[in-house]
Amino acid sequence: MSKLALLALATLAAAPLLGQVASNAVTADIRPEDFVGQAEDADRQARGRAIAERGVLAQGGRALWDRQQSLHLAISDDWDLTPFRMYMPLAEDQVSFEGDIDLHHDLGESSWTITSGSAAGSQFGVHNGRAWKGSQEANAGPGVQFFAPTMEFLPTLAFHVGSADVVSYVDTVQRDGEAYDRVFVTWGDPETPTATMDQYLVYYAQDTGLLTYLECTVRDFGPFVTGSVHYGAWTSDDLSLPTEYAMHLIDLAGPRVHRVTLDRVAWR
Repeated sequence: MSKLALLALATLAAAPLLGQVASNAVTADIRPEDFVGQAEDADRQARGRAIAERGVLAQGGRALWDRQQSLHLAISDDWDLTPFRMYMPLAEDQVSFEGDIDLHHDLGESSWTITSGSAAGSQFGVHNGRAWKGSQEANAGPGVQFFAPTMEFLPTLAFHVGSADVVSYVDTVQRDGEAYDRVFVTWGDPETPTATMDQYLVYYAQDTGLLTYLECTVRDFGPFVTGSVHYGAWTSDDLSLPTEYAMHLIDLAGPRVHRVTLDRVAWR
């Protein structure tokens, strides 16, 4: 489940941006200081799971989600930080692609085709939890190994939060005049951050229940790497998805890496 996080980090290109943080190579821990030691509190876990389930309801509900078998997406992807894009299976800063996602395949199952630019027709995806590029029999490099699963999980993140080992209420914060309940999400021991297990701080808008922001570690690219996702606007379907989301370095205020727009959504 670590692939729920996002942030495409090109190792060499990132060094100037990460600066002293990278040189320290510490294991990032995004828990607020006053929340340390509180994640396993029964009341916090009950409240956290209730908030996460309200987030599912805000996008159509779990019963309707469970009835869907697959999802077809047409996507536009605009990159602000070109060096980071060069690590991905993309040839230009503005690119379009289409893909099909098996929604209930435990190991991950998706197939994507680039539909614009010099790489048009190129394919990549995930089969039985293994990333591929060109064909399902061909192994993918580390860029695709990270990028392909994020394209599956990030648009549907709200429906996956409840599957984590730990879903615990942290606090309520104000951002741009709006109130958000923050929920801490991870797997394994929540009090012992490791270099392999990701952490998430998920922001749910109090007025709508929608999952609106995400802060996260990105262990795939180093124990010290962190990033965030900004979600905006949702489809008007009975089962809705965010029509755009943007990935940022470091935290919610960090520089934007790229922005994804869902041009077409078809449930199957």
